[in-house]
Amino acid sequence: MFGTILISVCTFMHVYVFWRASSVPFVEQHISKKLLIGAGVILWGLFFCGRVIGHAKTGILAAFLEFLGMNWMAIFFLTFLPLLVVDLITFWGFFMPRITFYKIFK
Repeated sequence: MFGTILISVCTFMHVYVFWRASSVPFVEQHISKKLLIGAGVILWGLFFCGRVIGHAKTGILAAFLEFLGMNWMAIFFLTFLPLLVVDLITFWGFFMPRITFYKIFK
């Protein structure tokens, strides 16, 4: 049960972070949508394999997959949280729409 909830939450985090990344002008100009979606699917698959194959199994491959998957989940959580806080404060850009990272550092 916990594994299912964890995979569901991480799936939501992946969709949200890659959706937000695709809306950044720099990323839009330099990375194609297909490549971004492909990277998201591969990284989610890494997490999924680490969770399903690596959990409660023995062997070097299982341990390595779980190590990579859980580290990726931690990195993604640390990326997801500030993005969500900024979106909640600005109500997804409806408040303060002119203040963006891109315009500040341009």
